[in-house]
Amino acid sequence: MDDRNHDEIVSEQNEKLRIQRNYYRRLHVDDLCILNAEEYYESLKDWSKFKEPRDTSKRDAEKDSKVTFWLKCKSIFSDRAKKELEEKRKEAKVLQQEYEQYHQKRVNRMRAQFEEQQRKNHESVDEMKSMYAKGDKKQIINFFNAVLVNDDFTLDILYRKERYDSASVISEYDEKTKTLSYRYRIPNSDEICVIDRFVYDEESGEVIAKELDKTHAKRVRMHLLQTLLLRSAARIICSDESKNIEFINLTGFIRYYDRAYGNNRDINVVKLNISREIILQINPERANISELFERVLKGKFKTSAGLYDKEPVGLTEIK
Repeated sequence: MDDRNHDEIVSEQNEKLRIQRNYYRRLHVDDLCILNAEEYYESLKDWSKFKEPRDTSKRDAEKDSKVTFWLKCKSIFSDRAKKELEEKRKEAKVLQQEYEQYHQKRVNRMRAQFEEQQRKNHESVDEMKSMYAKGDKKQIINFFNAVLVNDDFTLDILYRKERYDSASVISEYDEKTKTLSYRYRIPNSDEICVIDRFVYDEESGEVIAKELDKTHAKRVRMHLLQTLLLRSAARIICSDESKNIEFINLTGFIRYYDRAYGNNRDINVVKLNISREIILQINPERANISELFERVLKGKFKTSAGLYDKEPVGLTEIK
């Protein structure tokens, strides 16, 4: 591999890195997957078509009348066997008509059961939709859990591309204040790309990644964290056409493996309180996310001391 090829690889990798950085910058606004309540409830309905069972009347009639493959073969060479086959085929034809009538009755019965179950399903979903429109707490929680689960994005668009699992779940909805409270898994340090650039290392003869220094790496991680929290809150409010939510109380947690316990554990490390009023004032295309959190959301956004500096086991949980 010559120097020109090294340069090409470095250039290609750095272009991918540029795309990744731009993706992080726009993650709060791109492909938000807004969920419409009408579409959501319609998606819960059973819209499948009745599948009629196969009619095996002819095959079953021939089997019960002893119209066998062996008898068919014998009838080619034997008049006696040919006559026997004709008689059995007549029997089979009578049986077939009987079996076809039975089959049709069975199909009609199954279709009626299917249509009744489907009707009940549609009525049940329509009732849930009606309860949601009336501000029913259970349906509001169900709907916004679906909003959170419906989000689809990745933290790495260049290599792994697996869907990010926020493990979000709504813990409470206060009907009086219209406050929705939920938990959201925030990324661990190693899930966030903090590569500064790619360079060719003459000693190893390979193209290697140079990471940002600790200060700038933390800045990237915190910026992505804020972007994800804003994305999640914006999806809630933008999906809330009925205006059931006025305030969002969001708790961010890190999931990590604790060697002492020998299993995965969660620790709450972020708190964000944000209102519908603030979200609707934000121009997502032009907003400076860092300044938004530092100035507008000051006092409403808190993180555990040492977040993205310390290992999760060394962080103090935010209550």
